[in-house]
Amino acid sequence: MKLVITQNMSFQLRGEKVIASGSGARDVVELPIELLSLIAEFSFPRDPDAMALPTGTRQLVDRLSSLGLLQEEPISVHTTTCDPVSEYLSPVANALGSLANEANVALAYGLDDFQRMYSVDIARILQECRASIAHLLEKLRLFNESRARSISRDIRIKPLRINIGSRDTRLDNWINLDLRGADLNWNIARGLPFPDKSVSTIYAAYVLEHLMFPDEVKTFLCDAHRVLSTGGAMRIVVPNLRGYADAYLRGQELGWYEPKSGLREPKQPLAARFLQYAGAGAPPGAFDVAHRFAYDFETLEELLLDAGFARVIQSNYMSSEIDELLVDHASSVASENAQIPGRALFVDALRD
Repeated sequence: MKLVITQNMSFQLRGEKVIASGSGARDVVELPIELLSLIAEFSFPRDPDAMALPTGTRQLVDRLSSLGLLQEEPISVHTTTCDPVSEYLSPVANALGSLANEANVALAYGLDDFQRMYSVDIARILQECRASIAHLLEKLRLFNESRARSISRDIRIKPLRINIGSRDTRLDNWINLDLRGADLNWNIARGLPFPDKSVSTIYAAYVLEHLMFPDEVKTFLCDAHRVLSTGGAMRIVVPNLRGYADAYLRGQELGWYEPKSGLREPKQPLAARFLQYAGAGAPPGAFDVAHRFAYDFETLEELLLDAGFARVIQSNYMSSEIDELLVDHASSVASENAQIPGRALFVDALRD
């Protein structure tokens, strides 16, 4: 059992010793049991008798527990959790941009002088970093592919219908796919983990604008065409660049994008907010919360035709030639944006 005092400090009994650890602590500290009395004085007891502590290990523990100062809970093998994206990858991605700029300045002054002064071989360091990242990326891809294959084998939905970007839009009897928090977690910038012509319908609401243009976008659209069966269809919903551009030229608001990352101030000049919404100036470490590109119908139509689709149709909210694509109501973002004319772009792509 683990004994917890306050939210940030925990203790574990080992014989007559107390092993203390806390968030931010570098080392686990071994304390005499008597020090629990002193520690308890800095807590917030539920009654004034809390300071009248008995002596003895078990009696002391029972007394502190009855006062609500200690809470017994099972000890987990994993005592800490880590989100590597927010804790490590985002800062690294942002730092790489700064590194490139500083390296260019040093190059202008004379990179050889810098390397002699600090005994640093920049090329070697960067090559080692690239090799380490490539090795990690390969392992992550192999792991994700194995999990995707395992989950796909258990899917009994026929024909396959894929709902991409499903954290906001959960659809019954569809495979809900997203980076995380979905039936199938997957990075669509790599394509789709399904066999050729195995999918009847794809719904992707407010996803495409988060992919890098053109490489990631083209990879996804071509692979969507590959997995769709003959006569299959895909519906894409994205912010409508033309509608936002028209609003900007009129000096009007049209529900500007506010980032979840907190990396940009909410109150900014209209031009800055419009450009950020359209994908300009997104911090490298913002990843999936930032917009990377913006679309009008003509741009999206050309991309879809190049990917192999036979017909591309500009549509409207809850309007489509394909009954299976009438699912916009399940997306709160699509439903909200459809209330303001020009704010959302609905496009259907059909495969022969």
